Amino acid sequence: LSGKGGVGKTNVAVNLALALGELGLRTAVLDADLGLANVDVLLGVVPKFNLGHVLRGEKEMKEIVLAVNSKVSIIPGGSGLRELADLDDQKQSWFIEKLSALEDDLDLLILDTGAGIQRNVLAFAMAADRTILLTTPEPTAIRDSYSVLKSLCQASKGNLEIGLVVNMATDDAEAESVAERIRVAAAHFLGFTLPYLG
Repeated sequence: LSGKGGVGKTNVAVNLALALGELGLRTAVLDADLGLANVDVLLGVVPKFNLGHVLRGEKEMKEIVLAVNSKVSIIPGGSGLRELADLDDQKQSWFIEKLSALEDDLDLLILDTGAGIQRNVLAFAMAADRTILLTTPEPTAIRDSYSVLKSLCQASKGNLEIGLVVNMATDDAEAESVAERIRVAAAHFLGFTLPYLG
């Protein structure tokens, strides 16, 4: 999750899934960047079906899962599909329930969301057991990540599992400095303690 595009959400999600797969965990990446899906591109696979087929009632969730290797699979999104980008509250709830059909086949499901504070992005973050907020040292990315955190804190009334990752930093010191700025603002203005994950 991030407030800004281009911070590396999909790269982090894909690499995390591959690393967890190497540890023996059955892991899937749900390409929840609805309307601008690209997990399949990063992994070099071409899905035959995607979330659009599920939303239209043409396929069940299990039918669109695409194996990347013996432990890692993806649930392909649909690039440019308006129906995916504009889910109303009822359709979001229905969609999240559809994901429960995968519970027996997976140890972990990683949601690669879109950027920003749109309704569907926040809904996925709220449905997750744990959320990773991703930013870079770029000032606009820092500001936007704080905006996302603020929106999540308000929507969840502060009851959420979220940690911060700083991507694309030149070194540990720069990453820690960025993290500290966001953590201080979160503590001061939101009354929220934001763990720094690295």
